[in-house]
Amino acid sequence: MSSLSQAELDDIYAFAVGLGRTAGNLLLDGVEKRINGGNQSVEEKDSSVDIVTKTDEGLYSSVNMRTGLMVL
Repeated sequence: MSSLSQAELDDIYAFAVGLGRTAGNLLLDGVEKRINGGNQSVEEKDSSVDIVTKTDEGLYSSVNMRTGLMVL
């Protein structure tokens, strides 16, 4: 197993913190829209209790673009 340098660890940490902040801001924006009466469409994922909102889809898209990973 190769070890990572402190600079590499710092870069990974900064990326993770930035990703978390971006996701948090997207979630807060979605909550604010709902509180202010914004109508957000909801789709069923696997069942009627497993829903996906536009906020969820935006988060998935943001994480996918930033990481190159497929988040479902």
